[in-house]
Amino acid sequence: MEAASQQHPEIDAELRTFAETEPDADLRLGLKAIRAADPAAAIGAYRRFAERCAKLPDSWQQTVRHGPLEGHPIWHIANPYFAIWSTATEDQDPQGNWRDNKTFNVERDTPDVLASYEAWLESDIPARAPLLNLLSRLELDTTRVLDIGCGFGEWLRFLAEKGGIPIQNLNGVDFHRGRVAETQRQLIEAAVHGGRCNGDPAAIVKNNIRQQDSLQLRPGENLSIRDVDVITLFVVTGCFNDDELDRLVGGIAAFSPKYIFTTTVTSRWKMWHGRLNEADFFARHGFRETERHWLPEKPSLNPLSALALPRRYWANLSVRIYQPS
Repeated sequence: MEAASQQHPEIDAELRTFAETEPDADLRLGLKAIRAADPAAAIGAYRRFAERCAKLPDSWQQTVRHGPLEGHPIWHIANPYFAIWSTATEDQDPQGNWRDNKTFNVERDTPDVLASYEAWLESDIPARAPLLNLLSRLELDTTRVLDIGCGFGEWLRFLAEKGGIPIQNLNGVDFHRGRVAETQRQLIEAAVHGGRCNGDPAAIVKNNIRQQDSLQLRPGENLSIRDVDVITLFVVTGCFNDDELDRLVGGIAAFSPKYIFTTTVTSRWKMWHGRLNEADFFARHGFRETERHWLPEKPSLNPLSALALPRRYWANLSVRIYQPS
């Protein structure tokens, strides 16, 4: 396996600095083994570190600052499997992979729906804070939101219960009918748990939460609203190839949003086409990036699982906010 520093010379200096200054002997040896392309030695060193029940230093959450690995935390690129991940074959049809995956179209029982939201709410999701900060700039009573790729509805319910957006002003679309049904149930439940709703929640969510191909989304046609204040895309932009993403952003522009709020990662694998240049797609359609926050995933309580076990997906999560140019 080629060393990460050999694949990506721009991070070699950072790994070398960590290896030279790390006070823990086992972590220091693990880093040196990574640079020497010796994954077995690295895993052995990390295992010895984990067996002492030591905590991974906070400094290992520092993110790479430059190059194609921008946003990845040090603990991620120090993983022995990183070289395999970063050289994996890129699939050119992430959208097809998402559409064809039947696991996303399964409806869960109502108790499962409610339990899933409670578990989501208790988890550490750093994107919530910048979203609430954005909402603080708006008049909540009249703010209209469109969530593209609304998934299982946790974010829309969060906006209703914690963000103060009236349920009748929340709209969402998703390609998978099972996800749409679950989002509708989440918002009906939100009306019971403090979410404001002017009207019958069941009738409102049936109209506002739709099964829809986002590439065919048109204001006033297959969605009743014509303009919105905020469009959210939570881990969505990487589900499309370049041409599709350009079409998606063009469709988004037709809703004349005041803000577009995205979360994304720059890694690439079969179901995700990550890009550092996401802002370029929005710039072509009249939106400038006004904020970017790297929110790297924190390593688990078990340092060995962070340092030596495969986990690539959300390790360089970022929030980006766009406004009309």
